[in-house]
Amino acid sequence: MDKFGDAYAVLPFGNDTVTRTVTGSQLWAMLEHSVEALPAPAGWFGQVSGIKVTFDSSKPAKSRVVAVALSDGTPIAPNEQSYTMATSDFIHAGGDGYGMLKGAAGVVRDKMAEVLIEHIKGLGTIAPAIEGRLVDQAGQ
Repeated sequence: MDKFGDAYAVLPFGNDTVTRTVTGSQLWAMLEHSVEALPAPAGWFGQVSGIKVTFDSSKPAKSRVVAVALSDGTPIAPNEQSYTMATSDFIHAGGDGYGMLKGAAGVVRDKMAEVLIEHIKGLGTIAPAIEGRLVDQAGQ
């Protein structure tokens, strides 16, 4: 296996990257769906980049997201403001319960594993760090 084989191991389904527009309301709905099963593990738990999500897994499902902000701290309200995001073609089509995304236009890009590999090549060295993008307030 080449040095980038792990990219295909963590992204094994050959999904395409899709860029699309979502509203703040859609983003909040996506995030609520993502955390609804916690603390139990769920295959549909969303991984995020470029935003910080604060939630409380002790609250009832559909009311757990407390705050969402861009990585620069700009709040994202659950309203009709538009944002551009990237996701997989599967999630874009409403897979894993993300029906709030189904039916909207998007632009299909490269395979997700290829995007990851190109990003790693651009970085040169990977220095994993906990960035606090997902913060659970339960028990605090």
